Amino acid sequence: MAQRVQTLFVSDLSGDDLGESGQTVRFGYKGVEYEIDLSENEIADFDKAIGMYIEHGRKVGGRRQAGQKSSASKEDLSKIRQWAKANGHQVSERGRIAQAVKDAYYAAN
Repeated sequence: MAQRVQTLFVSDLSGDDLGESGQTVRFGYKGVEYEIDLSENEIADFDKAIGMYIEHGRKVGGRRQAGQKSSASKEDLSKIRQWAKANGHQVSERGRIAQAVKDAYYAAN
């Protein structure tokens, strides 16, 4: 018997399938770190809602390490998939690409 497991990247707010267009947003509040998966429109709303507080706040932490991208275009994702397959990584034809695979791609390129 064969079994097929499919992982979908969905918005934590709306439950909509994000495919390759959304991203995971990380933020902290009162000493607790959070992650939420959002569509591009939801990210714009989040940025607008938190923007005033960021503008007036003090930065105490760093950004992502050099070489990491926060999001990739569809063209970039296609290149990452091709590179991953050629270098022995397992990636699906659609959906989210694991951050470890993206990190390996960016490190190699």
